[in-house]
Amino acid sequence: MSVLSSIIWSGLERFSTQGVQFIVGLILARLLLPSDFGLIAILNFFFAISQTVIESGFSNALIQKQNRTDIDLNTAFFLNISIAFFLYLILWGIAPCLSAFYEMPNLDIYMRVYGISIIINSLPIVSKALLTIKLDFRSQLKASLLAALISGGISIFLAYQDWGIWVLIIQFILFSVVNAVLLCSSSKWFPKFDVSVASMKHLYLFGGNYLIASLLHTIYLNLHSLVIGKMYSPMNLGYYSRAEQLVNFPSANLGSVFSRVIYPILCSKQDDRNTVLEIYSRSLRIISFIVFPLMIGFAILAEPFISLFLTDRWLPSAILLQLLCLAMMFDPINSLNIQLLYIKGRTDLALKMEVVKKFVAIIILLFSLPFGLEAICIGRIFYSLIALYLNSYFNSKIYQFKILGEILKLSPYLIASICMGGIVYICIQFLHYIALKLCVGVALGVFVYWSISKIFSFKAYNDAIQILNRTFTRIDF
Repeated sequence: MSVLSSIIWSGLERFSTQGVQFIVGLILARLLLPSDFGLIAILNFFFAISQTVIESGFSNALIQKQNRTDIDLNTAFFLNISIAFFLYLILWGIAPCLSAFYEMPNLDIYMRVYGISIIINSLPIVSKALLTIKLDFRSQLKASLLAALISGGISIFLAYQDWGIWVLIIQFILFSVVNAVLLCSSSKWFPKFDVSVASMKHLYLFGGNYLIASLLHTIYLNLHSLVIGKMYSPMNLGYYSRAEQLVNFPSANLGSVFSRVIYPILCSKQDDRNTVLEIYSRSLRIISFIVFPLMIGFAILAEPFISLFLTDRWLPSAILLQLLCLAMMFDPINSLNIQLLYIKGRTDLALKMEVVKKFVAIIILLFSLPFGLEAICIGRIFYSLIALYLNSYFNSKIYQFKILGEILKLSPYLIASICMGGIVYICIQFLHYIALKLCVGVALGVFVYWSISKIFSFKAYNDAIQILNRTFTRIDF
């Protein structure tokens, strides 16, 4: 499968699946209470940590290793399963303590049921890694999309039957089951009990540092929900988590699309510095060209979007959504920067960098926490900029490029996005109907940004035209 085809299928897999879940989430937000989403946000903290422990280290180690064997695959599989069971037992044991800590009587029951998905999600880890190595995102699309449709449809039905928070728990477990079954069948790989201590050591040498670095990042991403859940009410946490999920849809998915495709390609060319930097620069341009206007446009249209799709009872999350758009605007770029360290096998440096970044992040969080949710979101903006600089700095030392030059390459897209946002903001002030504001804002934003890009002939614009003209043909990076 060609690079462009892989990006397209990866994009379809992420955005079709997440798009279905996004729409389902909008429907459920109208049927369930903000406090229900707040409770799920607390559960997600522990699930995200467990999932990172299971998935991140050994899955990426398999992708990075060029001479992988069946023994490596079997070792990774049984190691993941063992870790999953161990983590579930830990969650089972601490569930009553967490229920008492948050003063939520049924939290332990929710956690024990929700945690079953940890074991289920460990089953297709190797199968998914094999599909990614082959750049077979078409099979991953079929699996995740069907899982999203089935789990989403059933969850909406249950929501109308007033099942409350159980709707969200059942939705997640159903998605995990269907997705796991389809991924395992698509990969046509089935484990054998043929493990090796030597293979385990090799996987750990790469995966160990990667795992710890990913774990630190996951804890940071979910720490806000954990702290807000304790310091504020479940309703406030619901506002925050809903805003974060809405912003995550474009930001995290775009980052994931490029990372999933670019990472195995860069791994195969890790010894060719010029090719790696060429792929990196082009990917950086395209990501910035797409993400910047999306995030700024979403921030401008936050209030009419929430009023129209979530109803006015969710309006307190609008300001949080606007701030998080700015905070998460650079996340896809940071994700791409991290890939450059991993393909060189410099997981040790990536780990050190994560420790420094998360130390700074915790200080910012502790400082902003007493001042409210808006201050916490502003703190995330500062952290995002610091992380962007640090990620770029370490890469510049390894690959020998000028950090200022790379950052300046992003400035045209940022300036154009700000101009677009300003024009849209001014124009929609003269409109009184919410739906009209949203429609005009989106159409005007696309027109203005595309016009600016064409007039100034941005490189990423030319790349986009080339991609559109050569869809499903091989791009020779």
